[in-house]
Amino acid sequence: MGVLVPSTGCGGDPYSRYAAAVHDDVDGAVVAALRMTARMQLTVVHNKIPDDSLAVVAIAVRRAASGVRDEAAHFARLSPPADLVEPHAALSGELSTLAQALDAMAFAFERCADARVVGDSTGRACEAHLAAVSARFGYVGEDLNAARHRVQRLLLPHGVLLPRMTSMRRRVLPGWVDSSLRKIA
Repeated sequence: MGVLVPSTGCGGDPYSRYAAAVHDDVDGAVVAALRMTARMQLTVVHNKIPDDSLAVVAIAVRRAASGVRDEAAHFARLSPPADLVEPHAALSGELSTLAQALDAMAFAFERCADARVVGDSTGRACEAHLAAVSARFGYVGEDLNAARHRVQRLLLPHGVLLPRMTSMRRRVLPGWVDSSLRKIA
């Protein structure tokens, strides 16, 4: 019977290194998307995002999309172990799809914010577009999780266990304050 080792570092084993990359890039992107969702929820008043907050939400979503796109590009450049090439491609594709979904959501919020500025008082078309994009975002998350679970199952025979996604902590550069990301003197 083998021993499962949670992967947290970049040891000499290629499967452990790959698991660490999955945790850093894929889980990091998912956590960024979850943080973006939490920021969006802070703007909700009476089950609706106020018109004057649409631009702020668009900025938060655009930042998350950019971060996820960077993580997806980094992950796509990785060379996985030979038996994980196909699952790696699938997981990489799902990560790119998440970035595209976030871009579409940011565009929808930007469009809604612009429509409010030019006087679209009803906003019904905007709300319908946001609802459709938001539904797509949910399905993308499910597909990404399924691809991650498949990689996890394939890592298990090699004695490697992916850390829980919730164990991801915000990476802070030396000399920066975590809560506000402002440089300290």
